[in-house]
Amino acid sequence: MKKNIIACILSVFSLFLTGCGINLTNGSGEKVGQIVKVNKQGFINKTWEAELIRGGMNAGSGSFGTTPFNFTIESEDAAHKIEGYMRNQTEVLIRYEIRGIYSAFGSDSSGHYLVSIEPLTNSIPSTSKR
Repeated sequence: MKKNIIACILSVFSLFLTGCGINLTNGSGEKVGQIVKVNKQGFINKTWEAELIRGGMNAGSGSFGTTPFNFTIESEDAAHKIEGYMRNQTEVLIRYEIRGIYSAFGSDSSGHYLVSIEPLTNSIPSTSKR
């Protein structure tokens, strides 16, 4: 009887894990770049996914980066706002969080979720007083 109960518990636990993604670290961060992709995708649970390219040769920045950063957008309103930034080729600052345990059906970005986004201006703030 105990073996059957243990087998049932292990079966339920393995089903739970197949729907979950696990990051060994969780945390948060910021990235600056340009949005190059926003789409709603998914087989079971459709989610908004986006891709940010850091660097590039825009505005003579001189840096060149082609490694995309993928993140999940949980808000429909934020997804439409981000689509506007993409269409206008606006450089943005995103803040994101990395979730330790996340639904693999609810994120195509390995648990990177958008917290906030804001457009950047080309002016550089002064850090010294004259």
